[in-house]
Amino acid sequence: MNSPHESPILRRVATVRRTDALFQAMSNDFLLRQQFITNPSQVLHEYVFGNEPPADNTSASNQLIYAVLSDRPLLAWLHGYADEHRDEVPSGPQFMRDLAEAIAENGSRHAIFALLRSSLEGNALVRFDEDLLHFFINLRALAEVAGGDGDGGDGGDGGDGGTGDGGTGSTLTAITWKTYLITHPQMQVDDRFSAEQAREFAPRYVMVTLDELAQYAAGLRNSGALDVSFAEPAQRQRP
Repeated sequence: MNSPHESPILRRVATVRRTDALFQAMSNDFLLRQQFITNPSQVLHEYVFGNEPPADNTSASNQLIYAVLSDRPLLAWLHGYADEHRDEVPSGPQFMRDLAEAIAENGSRHAIFALLRSSLEGNALVRFDEDLLHFFINLRALAEVAGGDGDGGDGGDGGDGGTGDGGTGSTLTAITWKTYLITHPQMQVDDRFSAEQAREFAPRYVMVTLDELAQYAAGLRNSGALDVSFAEPAQRQRP
């Protein structure tokens, strides 16, 4: 956990380094990568910040992450935003305001659903650490230095965890076909994080996870899992 007396610069450098180490580890560890893809808020905080936010908060935050990453106009906005702010990384509050404006301007309904759900259910989003912006916004510069290849990663082809379609008969007897399609989405080129971009957004060892995360989010969107859904308020007990 961060100490109140810790140097802001040292804290930022440590956060960026730990985040980069997490992505390098995920590029070669299928199970860790799947943990992150299915619960990015929790894994990020556990590995980078050493704490675990409340489950309700991570659920609300994850829904917003999936909504943003499955929305192609918002993804294009993120790419442009990172390029525009390479020389001056914005504060966390400024980024959140800019993101809210982009959501409103693009009419991104699933992102709006996620924000409404968070508000109406009283589940605050996980606190956004602005030091993460220094990792995110400088990823393209890092990709340029690395030549887009990076120094790790298995290409995200599922070879290390059996994500292909072989031997699924026994699995499908335990879960529904619809659930199977959500957890094993067809990998569409247009669902990648950097789809329709002239160059890679990040080094290859980072893109392995970002591409799978965006494709998983697209699978959730296409299945209807990101549609608005609010918990029923608890019924009051009559005297």
